[in-house]
Amino acid sequence: MCYSQVINMDLQVSYDDTQNLSPRQHKGPDLFPTVSYDDSHVYVVAPFLIESATIIIYNEDGEVIYSTITPLGTTAITLNLSQYVSDERYSLELIYDDIVLIGYF
Repeated sequence: MCYSQVINMDLQVSYDDTQNLSPRQHKGPDLFPTVSYDDSHVYVVAPFLIESATIIIYNEDGEVIYSTITPLGTTAITLNLSQYVSDERYSLELIYDDIVLIGYF
């Protein structure tokens, strides 16, 4: 299960590991895409190649205002937001493989 929260306008994501790994097993940190935004743009970048990611932005009423399927990589992609987006509360859903990440701005 994945959780996300917005801190300093960047989407912070953590992963809830329910496998209960023993203390002897070592595992590298989970790597997730990051999302940031300003008044008119959303920036999405991944620490590795994601061949097909779905990005959906919802307004405060749950209506889709932006939807795209795109590859992600180490170079940020930029989504242009309309002017009125900064006046309301929005959520962003990022889906790839079997992972769903959600953030609010």
